[in-house]
Amino acid sequence: MASIIKLKLVILLMFLLSGCWDYKEIHQITYVTAIGIDYKDKVFTVYLLALNFANIAQREGVRPPKHNSLVGTGKGATVTEAMFDLYNSEQQRVYWGHVSTMIIGEAALKEITVEQLTDTINRYREIRYNIWIYGTDVPINKLLDIQPNFGYSPYDSKLMKPDKTYSQFSTIKPMYLYRFLSEYYERGVTAMLPKLVYEKSHWTENSKPTPHLVIDGAYFYSYKKFRGEVSFSQMNGKRYLDIEAERMLITIKQNGQATATFVLNRPEIITRHTIQDGQVYYDIEILLTGYLDELIKEMSQATMNSLLQKKVEQEVRKTFEAGKKIKADILNLNTPVFRFDFSDWNEFIWPNPDMDNIHIRNIDVKVLIKYTGKYKGRID
Repeated sequence: MASIIKLKLVILLMFLLSGCWDYKEIHQITYVTAIGIDYKDKVFTVYLLALNFANIAQREGVRPPKHNSLVGTGKGATVTEAMFDLYNSEQQRVYWGHVSTMIIGEAALKEITVEQLTDTINRYREIRYNIWIYGTDVPINKLLDIQPNFGYSPYDSKLMKPDKTYSQFSTIKPMYLYRFLSEYYERGVTAMLPKLVYEKSHWTENSKPTPHLVIDGAYFYSYKKFRGEVSFSQMNGKRYLDIEAERMLITIKQNGQATATFVLNRPEIITRHTIQDGQVYYDIEILLTGYLDELIKEMSQATMNSLLQKKVEQEVRKTFEAGKKIKADILNLNTPVFRFDFSDWNEFIWPNPDMDNIHIRNIDVKVLIKYTGKYKGRID
């Protein structure tokens, strides 16, 4: 009798054990790693870059010559509807937890609010907040088709890990979605969206040009309004006011000829504002350190510093003026006023979103060249 009772208890406990009824083989799942959104004629187009498990997890030292990536395209009246349009043709279960990048087409940036474009992405539980976000004016599917060289996975490309190259060459800072949205919703901040394109002019493979992704300018929002685009060449001055910029390349010239190239490190910035007759004037102090990377013509330390300071000041003013043309404070000079002197911001800056009364008065640049490389001479 006792044995029968024990057997019944064992059978009962078996029903309480958790099982693997919903288990999915990892190689039978489609991993979405990038999302693109565009808009035309009141229809959303969603692009998905999908990889399989072999693309994401690789054995050390083993890489195929090329990776197979799948780009899907869906259309709908909403972003969610366009995503479900893709579900209809997908052969395996789709997993969203590996999404690392979001790309938005220029037409969508101009016609649709950021709230509409990002609502589904932020609302869906599997997608994380720390994904990179870009804008673009080229077909999104072409960007998603570009493969890294040497058999690297697209998951390790500039599309999904732009911070790796930014730490080596700090130009336009890549932007996380959560960071972009926080700046977008903040009244006193101008939000920047890096512009992603591709080019074929720098690298070749077997004597054939190969396309590579590059960040070429940026789009800007202020007061939740799309302001416009600033080109790469006009953005140089912004890096000197970015405390996260690690390595900034700068070349100085004399009589139109390049004389020396430097690499500058993280800047320190101090800004002060003055109000005169309703006009806002900024005085900026920029402290930079760095090293001499190439010296073409001998010059004194005083001449070198003077040329460096002048070049940095020119680039900062050029970027500021480019921002004023699209009515945006792309250097975010107004942000400290908004945070620490709200009464001035509320009276003189907030009522003038067109930037007509905002000016840079003085820029004081101080540069300390810490070392000159392995060569000890050639500078006084």
